[in-house]
Amino acid sequence: MGLPDSSDLERNTTLPDTLTGAASRRDPHTGLLLNKNGPTADCSSAGATIHGAKGLLVGPVPDAAFVLGFDYRNGTHCGGGSPRFNVLARHGSNDPTFHFIGGCASGVATPAPQDPTEWTRVRLLNTAATAFPPIPPGSAIESIELIVDEGTDTISLQDPQGVGLSVVDNIFVNGLFIRSGQGIAQPTAGGEQQTQ
Repeated sequence: MGLPDSSDLERNTTLPDTLTGAASRRDPHTGLLLNKNGPTADCSSAGATIHGAKGLLVGPVPDAAFVLGFDYRNGTHCGGGSPRFNVLARHGSNDPTFHFIGGCASGVATPAPQDPTEWTRVRLLNTAATAFPPIPPGSAIESIELIVDEGTDTISLQDPQGVGLSVVDNIFVNGLFIRSGQGIAQPTAGGEQQTQ
């Protein structure tokens, strides 16, 4: 359902972003399907928790902006409120604060490099245009969740029928991609950040 997941694509930047033939058939192409099968007003949502994000630091804008994002399959839902990120962040010794980052339609959208005709890449910056409220520089992330809570009664440019279904892949957390189900991996012995 998703884009190619080959670990070779993650480790070797000289390889093309797409797989063909037998390599493509062996690759699981995992993606994340999030669906709200009911009206937006129903108190329900679909989501995923991003593991490994706790402790990430938010730098000052614009030099070290905290950026979130994902690729979504064209034809699935990309609306004003979802998919989006719900973030808890702690500034100093204060209690954690809640930040709504997104939705999908408020981000910077470009064709996704792995499949530009079928997928769109969205980046959400930690600015007043996409973060409600923006996360203060120097904050430490407590948790990040990717949420879909717009339902079958909410249409979008990509979802004119209002199916309430979003297919996402290549979840992006401040410079790191998550392409399959384990979240942000710990640094390797050589100090490189990998994703799982």
